[in-house]
This record gives sequence, structure tokens and C-alpha cells, in this order.
Amino acid sequence: MIGSISGSRPIRVNESVASPPGLRCDVKIILARASIAISELKSNPSAAIHRADGPVAILNRNTPVAYLVPAADWEAICERLDDAELADLIRSRASETPVSTQLDDL
Repeated sequence: MIGSISGSRPIRVNESVASPPGLRCDVKIILARASIAISELKSNPSAAIHRADGPVAILNRNTPVAYLVPAADWEAICERLDDAELADLIRSRASETPVSTQLDDL
């Protein structure tokens, strides 16, 4: 399925396609619903950023080389990573004996 970012340049919406029996295909997994060639992105980057609905895979010779992720999505990813790191720290310290202290001592 093909959509459009700038009206004249296509943005491909990724769909899974089964290989014919006996044919070996070198399949690269694309972790986005849409993709755009790097050359198309270079010609009109602002259109790709503003019109893309969610993450867009940037392709070089049909191989994903980067992902264009909306700022809000990136901030959410970073927040979840921070939360996961804090959860790991809490779990690693759960067996430690607490130390009593006063606020004035800090």
C-alpha cells in the first residue's frame, strides 16, 4: 500500500508478504508501519516529519538504516527506559538493610 508524504513522493506502508515455496528471500524486519527512501527524505524532510503518522523507517537500498520517530513518542520511550532503570535499581536494593537518618543530616 502506498501513501503520500508530499503529494508527489510516495511513502510505503509496510505489509507482510509470504515468499513463494522454494524461493529464499532475504527479509529485513521493519519496525514501523511506514517507510521512505533516504533519497526521498533528503528531498523534502519537513514533509516526512509533519505528515508521517507515527514512526517511519528510513531505507537505504531497501534496508532500514534509521527510524524517524515523532518527538512525543521519543519522549515516551525515554521515560519508559528511565522507569525501567529505576525499577531495576529498586529491585537490586530491596534486600539491603535500611539506614536510619535525619533530614538535617542530609
